[in-house]
Amino acid sequence: MTVQKSFFSSRAWLAVKIFVSAALLAALIGRADLQEVVRSMASTSPVSALMAFLVALVSWAVNTLKWQRLLEAMEYRLRYSSLFGLNLIGLFYSLLLPGQISGEVVKGIKLGRSGVPAGVVAATIGADRIGGVAAICLWVIVGLLLSPASAALAVPLLLIAVLLLLVSCAPFLLLKAGAIGARYESIIRKLGYPGRILLSLMSTLKTFSTLKDRKVILITLLLSLLSQLLVALSNFIVAGGMGVDISFVTMLWIVSAVSLVHMAPISFAGLGVREGAYVFLLHEHGVPVPVALTLSLTVFAIILLQGLLGGALEMLGHRGSVKTSVGQI
Repeated sequence: MTVQKSFFSSRAWLAVKIFVSAALLAALIGRADLQEVVRSMASTSPVSALMAFLVALVSWAVNTLKWQRLLEAMEYRLRYSSLFGLNLIGLFYSLLLPGQISGEVVKGIKLGRSGVPAGVVAATIGADRIGGVAAICLWVIVGLLLSPASAALAVPLLLIAVLLLLVSCAPFLLLKAGAIGARYESIIRKLGYPGRILLSLMSTLKTFSTLKDRKVILITLLLSLLSQLLVALSNFIVAGGMGVDISFVTMLWIVSAVSLVHMAPISFAGLGVREGAYVFLLHEHGVPVPVALTLSLTVFAIILLQGLLGGALEMLGHRGSVKTSVGQI
């Protein structure tokens, strides 16, 4: 009965997400002049779109290097090409399946099949994601300080970014929490579902505390900053190809702010929420609604193409290509 109820509740939540995405997209399309949107799409430079796609792939390449370094710090060496493929496959499933972390779960399962322990998988993927959130928050803060927006917009964004930055840094400051969790496991388990989540986090922290080289934490953050910078550059190239006059610093914090909004699990694959955030923030900087909507849809098309690459790799049987070696760092 419990499993059945959980199944129906998950389906209901998925239906709600699809409805939210459809409603938001319909509202945006209704607000924009469709003829202007079509005109903007037609005027977009194909060369710029291609360059933006390649830069976005480089961003994934940097993310893969970050993941590889985290695994090496825990004494698991994997082929870079295999991890790059897993990242694209994860992106494919994040677009295909409901849930904000579905892609992370799939690539984690596939990595586990290669012989990497579940604790190591969870620790490295978790650290990868945490580093990404921290980098996004830092770019929001830096971008808003260098390219100020209206106080009504900047103050809430800065507060949210600072809060999330502190939250994302907390796990790295609590690496000994895993040992504490093991000591009081029976007490924490009595808390029910929140307790299980807490124990899972503490177990991950305990695994992560076995790092041989703590410098990898700083490397993770630096590579996350570079990756997010490349994502912003990809968006900036698309904007330039559409004739949008906006500074790179402004685009940097806008893209980072959109990434923060996109984390909210209220729509399907972020559709509608991402486009709405783009349109709102770009319109605040004088970009017409049809042009802003076209830009956001072009960015989504680039993400979709990368996901399709991951889907192609999945169809080609990429899952069996991951090899591991232990203790050779």
